Amino acid sequence: MVFLRKAGRITFYYTDPAHANTFYVGAPAGGLWKTTDNGSTWSVLNENLSVIGCTDLAIDPTNSNIMYLATGDGYFSQKNLLP
Repeated sequence: MVFLRKAGRITFYYTDPAHANTFYVGAPAGGLWKTTDNGSTWSVLNENLSVIGCTDLAIDPTNSNIMYLATGDGYFSQKNLLP
């Protein structure tokens, strides 16, 4: 996969467990994005929602049509849990 632009930030990058050329990317203020052609084209998956910060994504390993999107700032990071 080749990324031509180097702007913005992402909070996660996951490969679909059932489809090797499908990836999901989440951005702090840019929503959830999906590619099905190994990164050549991307589509936004939350266009019916307002600007949403994506913190993490869980994909069901047996049915990749089931996903859970975590939104917000991701307060409970490892650095916040350690004494």
